[in-house]
Parts: sequence; structure tokens; C-alpha cells
Amino acid sequence: MLLLNIIKMALFLLVNAAGYFAIPTVIALAAKFDMLPLVGGTNFQVYQFLMLTIPIPLWACTALISIGYFFTAGELRSWLLLAPLYTTVLYGIGVIAYFHFV
Repeated sequence: MLLLNIIKMALFLLVNAAGYFAIPTVIALAAKFDMLPLVGGTNFQVYQFLMLTIPIPLWACTALISIGYFFTAGELRSWLLLAPLYTTVLYGIGVIAYFHFV
């Protein structure tokens, strides 16, 4: 029983750490494959704000939401556990796609 709780806590911490590093990973992969948009003028400040400042509070909120993983069962449990990962990745891809096409 104790080992199972340790595994659950380690999985929780691992997924939250991966969610924290998801935005820099998305930015690095977009830069590697030359998919970062060329943004100039006043749009650059907006782009920089959306890419570098918003994701941290977003990740923190989803990290708090993912605590529900310990108190739920079934399919919702997986969604809550993975929330810090998929929300930050989708946000990063969405911002890059928005500025790439607009």
C-alpha cells in the first residue's frame, strides 16, 4: 500500500514537471523545424507575453487541478493527472499557430 502511494506521488510529480517544461519544449521544437512565426512591431510584445508569461500561471492552475487525481476514480482520474501536460502543450501550439497564420 505504501509503495503504491509512493508510485502515485512520483507519477504526479513527474507529470507536473513535464507540464512545466512543455512550453519551452514546444518552442524549441518549433524553432528546430523553423515553424516559429516572424512577428514584428507591436505584435512582438503580444507574442512574447503570450508565449513566455501566460504559460506559467496556466501550468500552476492546472497543477492545482491535477491534485484531484488523488481523489477521483475512473477516466476522470487520467484527465486530471495529465491536465498540466496537455493544456500547456495545446496552449503553446495554439499561440504558435495563431501568429503563424495571422
